[in-house]
Amino acid sequence: MSRESFERLLQWLGSDRESGAESYEQIRRRLVHIFDLRGSRAAEELADETFDRVARRLEEGGVDNASDPHAFIHGVAMWVLHESWEKAGRQAALAPELMLLGRGEPAPQPARLECLEECLARLSAEENEIIRRYYQGEKRERMENRRRLAEELGVSLNALRIRAHRVRRNLEACIHRSLRSREMKPPSPPLST
Repeated sequence: MSRESFERLLQWLGSDRESGAESYEQIRRRLVHIFDLRGSRAAEELADETFDRVARRLEEGGVDNASDPHAFIHGVAMWVLHESWEKAGRQAALAPELMLLGRGEPAPQPARLECLEECLARLSAEENEIIRRYYQGEKRERMENRRRLAEELGVSLNALRIRAHRVRRNLEACIHRSLRSREMKPPSPPLST
């Protein structure tokens, strides 16, 4: 956020710069609290992203000066939170929270990542390219990547979606099998000295 954008935001939040700054801090604390309550691990970053977007909207003239700042900011915050959940869901698509069989405990991160890398290496070059590029980028960039990938493969977007789904399903099954086989392996005996 530029200094001018921040100053415009403070003017919108209060009758003068000082009251705007106080309002900013109060709203920011409230947003961090809301994001924390809703399970976000990056509450402060989401609060900053919310204010960045509000400042951009103010700069673009997309906000009526008579509108209630608290209600408007809260609405933007809910969009930011929803998008963060979607992003987390996309990231989990390649490395889901798989449970170790028998114990009901989450797989340790290093083991899951090792399994993911092993399973990605087992994919054909085309499948590997599809799955990596299909989930690459954010929003518009991701959609543009998918459009280009579909064109390169000579298929429709729907056909690409189906292929990516099949690759992801096979990848998830491979990760699950790999984690299960790791759990079934007996521990190595300690080295004797």
